Amino acid sequence: MQENYSGMPENLWNDAIDNLVETLIYERIGAYMRKNLINMYRDEDWKFNEKVKKLYRVYKSDIKQFNQALSSAFKTDITPGKSA
Repeated sequence: MQENYSGMPENLWNDAIDNLVETLIYERIGAYMRKNLINMYRDEDWKFNEKVKKLYRVYKSDIKQFNQALSSAFKTDITPGKSA
């Protein structure tokens, strides 16, 4: 590659190398940040799903405790076709 730019002034050559290195550094920083953001999203998604599963277990096992925890008024005798 250097043969192609042998007629280039040294200061331009050095600037080009500096720009290339800076671009590579920013690319690595961006890749690192994307990876961390994806991992953070996965962690938050997992935590949310676990909370939903816990709420569902409480709902299925103890509707009174579920209603108290969420200040709700779900009834245990809900059946299809029966209006509230």
